[in-house]
Amino acid sequence: MKTKNNLIKITLSILLIGFMFTACSKDDEEDDVQQTTGAKHLNPPAWIQAKWMDHSDPNLPTGYEFTEDDMLTIVGSNSVSVKATLTDDDNISENSTNTSYQFTITHTASNNSTESWQFTLLDPTHLQAEHGGVTGTYIKE
Repeated sequence: MKTKNNLIKITLSILLIGFMFTACSKDDEEDDVQQTTGAKHLNPPAWIQAKWMDHSDPNLPTGYEFTEDDMLTIVGSNSVSVKATLTDDDNISENSTNTSYQFTITHTASNNSTESWQFTLLDPTHLQAEHGGVTGTYIKE
């Protein structure tokens, strides 16, 4: 009888410890928000660093490619680097979580005009992007 009680206590202890670690991990993931303001280059989160494409128009594939410190906009066989278009007067504000990344570039030299992008990870291979009022879905390559 004593062995059975000890076995039950050990099993319950293991389950309780496992539950506590699972609960903590979930909370940490939801609260993992990174913010950057005033930077001079992008800091895309690791989960988005890849090439994301939309081939729905085979004559003009479009997409984005993210690196550690840049985003390239792809249209057909052409790509434009955000980092290459920045000036010393531009400022970047970023927010990211484990499933979203958004940034705004303020061009202070041109009357504080702004450009904003928002990306949401739909699943491990699909990304939704919004820029300039246009929304699209892209597949990880």
